[in-house]
Amino acid sequence: MACVKICITGPESSGKSTLAEALSQQFSVPLVDEKARQYLLSLGRKHKLADLTEIASLQFKAEVEAKKKSKCIICDTDLLTIKIWAEDKYKASVGLVEENLKEQLADFYVVCYPDLTWQQDPLREDEHRRLEIFNKYVEVLNELNANYAIIKGIGAGRGERAIAQVDAFLNR
Repeated sequence: MACVKICITGPESSGKSTLAEALSQQFSVPLVDEKARQYLLSLGRKHKLADLTEIASLQFKAEVEAKKKSKCIICDTDLLTIKIWAEDKYKASVGLVEENLKEQLADFYVVCYPDLTWQQDPLREDEHRRLEIFNKYVEVLNELNANYAIIKGIGAGRGERAIAQVDAFLNR
């Protein structure tokens, strides 16, 4: 049986990492963390288009390894984010992403709506464009015919809604 991949995605500062960790714990499955953060922090400079290829490679490899070890994984981002990042920031594409995105689509995406208060972070760039970027995620997910649910709200209710959506998907 193939591994089920659940991916938490959406714009910056929309609670993705917190939600990914909570879902991983709730369903007792491995979490594939976001490789971009570690990579970018180690750079000591602003990212360039070429960096997205390296980030995509790191993310892709981490997912492949996790899938070998479990029947289900939770991913705190995936190649979809890198696709949107490349298009938005560089008006370009990343070959590795374009070649593998359809094969590596998550079985189910939890798309975080940007209704949480912005949290400042040295890696974040788009405080005032979160809704625009959120809409881009939805547009691309629709183009790819991906399964997804949009999660809104603050506090415990946000996590409860995400758990309910993932549970419904896993038990369909």
